Amino acid sequence: MAPGSEYAIRADFGASDNTSILGRVDFDSDRVYFWRKSLDAFDASKAAILRIRFTGLSGPLPIPGQVIKGVESGATGIVASVKSTGPGKGDIIFKPEGGTINYTPRILMIGNPDPSKAELISSYENDGSDNPTGSPIATMKGGADGWGTFVSFNNKIWRLWSDFGTSYRHNTYIAFAFVNQFGTTSALTNEYGDPTSFYIENWTNKLQQKPFEWTIQEVLHQSSTIGEKNGLTQFIQDGIPAWGLKEKTFDHFALSTPAKRYSQLFQFQVSNGAQPNTWRYMDSLYVDDTWHRVILCSSPTFASCSDREIQLPTFWIDAKIQVKIRLGGLDIDGPIYLYVFDAENNTSEGFKVN
Repeated sequence: MAPGSEYAIRADFGASDNTSILGRVDFDSDRVYFWRKSLDAFDASKAAILRIRFTGLSGPLPIPGQVIKGVESGATGIVASVKSTGPGKGDIIFKPEGGTINYTPRILMIGNPDPSKAELISSYENDGSDNPTGSPIATMKGGADGWGTFVSFNNKIWRLWSDFGTSYRHNTYIAFAFVNQFGTTSALTNEYGDPTSFYIENWTNKLQQKPFEWTIQEVLHQSSTIGEKNGLTQFIQDGIPAWGLKEKTFDHFALSTPAKRYSQLFQFQVSNGAQPNTWRYMDSLYVDDTWHRVILCSSPTFASCSDREIQLPTFWIDAKIQVKIRLGGLDIDGPIYLYVFDAENNTSEGFKVN
């Protein structure tokens, strides 16, 4: 649990594909703000799952502990699990250690954009030192999807969707410490449901994962108006913004048919699996359909606030604001400052409350 808290929830992203925490929050507004505390009890660089999809299996299905070897590449990996996806085809998940696929740099089985030229791979008994021994037990085409051995940790830490069941559905998410065979990146990604609906390029996110630390994360989002490039999205971690709020803007709508504005917010989601015991904890979540908010922190300047604690409003008019005080991790005996934000994200001067 985070300091000052009483409970938290957690999920193991290695337990199943497409594991998510808390599902979705629906909202009906041009703007949304959320604040949360979370902890990654894993290092993303070690949580990546290594898999290969195969077809044309000749022989028994591989089993955990066996060695898979590329006939042409000579690359090897140790089987962690196997899932059949139909007659003679399936997915092999490799262990995170052993074999050339865990070398630095990795030596992978060779895939090919033409599935008919996918590399043959074979399963062998393990000699006890993670080397193949004896004759091949089974052969199959590996990487028939063109990817070869796929290294993936598709770590979406939040996601915005337009309405389900509508055409021209857009979504935006940050893949935090996204790992593949080309390295590790963090970026805001925009996907869309129709080729004519492209609205912005991806944005590089300068913020990185903080393994085994409680972090405070915030997101501000504003949908664009039709025909205007005035959509805004901001991601903040421990008081540090990924980019300036108005540094990057986007057009939320297609040129012809308007897309639905975002109305669904999802929290963490890891697609396509991860290593076992990839645990993420969530301690607190606050979502609002306005940028109005009240925050306490220990710094006299808001830009220096890394320990921002959101307050729960119970009454709000221009002349009077009431909140339910929650200190969270703040020290009751230390300095505490109060900040009030208006609907345009302008903040007041810090007011010392103790």
